[in-house]
Amino acid sequence: KREGRSVQAYLAVLAEKIDISAHYMYEVERGIKSVSVPILADLAETMNTSTDYLIFGEQGTYNLEIRKDKLYEVTKSLSPAVRDDIARILQIILPYLIKKGI
Repeated sequence: KREGRSVQAYLAVLAEKIDISAHYMYEVERGIKSVSVPILADLAETMNTSTDYLIFGEQGTYNLEIRKDKLYEVTKSLSPAVRDDIARILQIILPYLIKKGI
């Protein structure tokens, strides 16, 4: 029970740092709500980690063939138009991230 309170306190502090509600943060953490790309980026920056780690639970290479199933799981509830937008964004930012070694 004490650990649960610690997690809730951490999520509340994290939510405050990225200017979202603690309740929304709780719902994101539980998988009830999805998160926008800007909020995901803010989370990664605040937590001093990569968006890759937050999405996939691991750091590593950006080999989309290996991660195709994971990408599908993350995006399957999104509309085709939103998935197309995400694909375009990835095509733009992946070369930059690879070059930076992120």
